[in-house]
Amino acid sequence: MNKILLAFLILFANNITGQSLGKMPDSVRRLVDEYNSVTGKNTINKKLKKVVPGSEDDIKEKLIDLVLRNTQIKAANANITIAEIARKKANSSLLSSVNLGGNLNEFVISNSQLALFTPKYNLGVSIPMDVFAKAKAEKKTADQVILINTAQKEQLEIFLKAKVLTQYENYKEAKAQVEFQKIAMEDDVAAY
Repeated sequence: MNKILLAFLILFANNITGQSLGKMPDSVRRLVDEYNSVTGKNTINKKLKKVVPGSEDDIKEKLIDLVLRNTQIKAANANITIAEIARKKANSSLLSSVNLGGNLNEFVISNSQLALFTPKYNLGVSIPMDVFAKAKAEKKTADQVILINTAQKEQLEIFLKAKVLTQYENYKEAKAQVEFQKIAMEDDVAAY
């Protein structure tokens, strides 16, 4: 009896413990492939794969294209653009810190005798002491904001892709279940 139980466990261990990679839904497998490509593991080159129009892969790609036209993605792109504009502004912030000033003496303009004893003009430059540190900090802050917004956009894209592919897999399973129920019902009606 123990030998039969052991043989049963060995034969069905894969089904008891979980799915193998070959039995995973395509959407999950694609996400695993994307993860492996990001981490540097060896995966199939997607560019070499030809997509047949009307095939399941073509449908999934169209669904992903549609979900990436989401308003949240557009907002993420706008945030990245705003961060890049702030970076350009931070590059020129050094110029806004320097002040130049000058004036002419009123006696010089009116050709007065007192113009000989007073300065004819005054020039001045005002440079704050923290101008370079402040500009450098603004540039680093702007760079980090760009990185944060880019990462948020990528995270949103991955989340939306996974969500739409999961929903598509659920749709396929429900459709197959309805087809099986339809076949069973046709058999029952024929037998009746």
